[in-house]
Amino acid sequence: MSHTKQRIFAVVHDEKGVFAAFYLIFVLLLGFMGIGAFRLIKSEGNIATENIVSIRVNYAAAGGAYYGISRLAIGALDEGCALDIDGVIVQLDTSSSNTEISLVVSATQNSIQNQLNITMRSRAITDYAAYLDGSATNISSRDSTGVDAPELILENIPDMPGIDQASLAALSTAQGNNQIDATFTPADGYGGSFFQADGITPTVHHVSGNLDLQSARTIYGIFVVDGSITIAGSARVTGIIYATNSSVTMILGGGSPTGATIDGGVVSAGNMFGTGSNIYVNHVPVYMRAFAQFVDPVTGFMVMSWNHI
Repeated sequence: MSHTKQRIFAVVHDEKGVFAAFYLIFVLLLGFMGIGAFRLIKSEGNIATENIVSIRVNYAAAGGAYYGISRLAIGALDEGCALDIDGVIVQLDTSSSNTEISLVVSATQNSIQNQLNITMRSRAITDYAAYLDGSATNISSRDSTGVDAPELILENIPDMPGIDQASLAALSTAQGNNQIDATFTPADGYGGSFFQADGITPTVHHVSGNLDLQSARTIYGIFVVDGSITIAGSARVTGIIYATNSSVTMILGGGSPTGATIDGGVVSAGNMFGTGSNIYVNHVPVYMRAFAQFVDPVTGFMVMSWNHI
């Protein structure tokens, strides 16, 4: 072989060696890339699986909550007796107040857990000192023992029950208690007592204008008021005030700012505004039950909040 051919063969041989080295590096790189891609795909697959499980758990918890609410509506859910619906646990908690209950729902799958707390309030008018279709401003409530109880004010009721104003008007007329003056200022002791002589029928008054209750006076019965309401300090209403307007102002007048009291309850077809100071309403269940006979029956609970724990 000539010298020239030997040089050419050596160059070709060297080039083949270089190409082989590059090829080996390329194969190794492909291998590492393949391993990385496999790990990435596996990781993404795990994430996707976890997302699917998380969605399933969320739906399971929501389904358990709706089932618990439906069981509660028919009286088939008791505190201390948790429901187990294929791993979804539904528990009833009534410890917060007399008018408020909670459902605690827990759903778990593959170590992924979702917990819900659904707070509900009773819709029964007899459970409250103030029962309002709208909002309450500067209206405070106390329970039957005189302890502050803000939970006894129910505001912004989504489905205000109907109130039989015709029957209230009929009683007021039969008892001779229709007041048609622009402003009615009752004397001390007006109404005599909450109940009539039979001890069952409430005393009903219809005030087509404004009600102005002056200081140190006490009045009795159910007062259906179409206008505004002024209650002076140290005055007292023994009974129920039913404000028929969609917006009524309840004014605390002169006298002791903490002395004016409503012993019974307040029902409003809309918003109620207390000005001057807070209006205190003491809840008297027997009076609210007497008024409830004029209210369309309501049962069940309203969902007030739905929170993830």
